[in-house]
Parts: sequence; structure tokens; C-alpha cells
Amino acid sequence: MFKCEPYLWKENKPTYNPSYLKELELELQIKFPIEFLNFMELYFGDKPVYSSFEVGKGHCSIAHFLHCQNLVNDDFEIYSISDQREEIDEFLSDKIVPFAITFDSNLIAFDFRHKITEPEVIFIISSQLEDGDKAIRHISSNFHEFLAILEKNEDEL
Repeated sequence: MFKCEPYLWKENKPTYNPSYLKELELELQIKFPIEFLNFMELYFGDKPVYSSFEVGKGHCSIAHFLHCQNLVNDDFEIYSISDQREEIDEFLSDKIVPFAITFDSNLIAFDFRHKITEPEVIFIISSQLEDGDKAIRHISSNFHEFLAILEKNEDEL
């Protein structure tokens, strides 16, 4: 079973608000995987207990999942899907939607460019954004497989 712990909100976590993701689906004419939507409802802003995965020839770890909340307090706005999309939109397709961030500020994202449902999960090297698609690395074929990779690494620890 996949496990997370609080990260952005140690207490008083806001109520999940799916409106941003629904608006994004309409705007980009995409469909988020149901498993992702259910996952975000439980774990937005949280840190996975086991967060390691392979990318290219190295390993990386998720710092936490991004959130999709409309916040009164701007302290966590930088950790929102919308804010991270703004950071990459100048260099990458708007059909790339980040959902997690690593400890070194790289992003894990959905790539909807080739599939409007069941998108590939990719890794974005933030320091190479100006190189466009060269900043992208494949992680998994879909969100379910991505979570399985994290769970597999849990078994190895």
C-alpha cells in the first residue's frame, strides 16, 4: 500500500478542491487518470514515505506532491501545479502538467502530448528547461506504473 506523510501542511490541511484540475482538463482537452485524481484527493502536498525512483542512469527522490488548492496564504503557492506550469510553459508544451517536485527542484509531470488519457510520466530537469525537450526524461508509461516503481523501491529498503 502506498504511504505518504504530511509535508506542506503538518496540520490544518485544507479541504481538497478539484476545480483547478477540472478546469485544466477542459482548457487542455485532456483527461487525468482516475487513479491520479483519487490520489491527489488524499495526498496533495504530502511527501511519499518511499520516494526514490530511477531516471536515466541515476536515482532521484520526490520531495512532495504539488497541490491544486486556491490558497489564502501565498507561502505555498510556489508548490502548486499552476505555479510550476507557469515556470515551464515558456519552454515546454502546455500539454505537460507537473504533479510532484524533487529535492533539487526538478519536476515529475504528465506528458499529454501523445495521449490525452493515460499520459506518460516524465522527469523534467529544471536547469535544462531552456533546451526544451532535451530537459525531459522518461520515467514510466503511466501513473499506475509510476506508483508501482515507488512501491518497488519501498520493498528494496
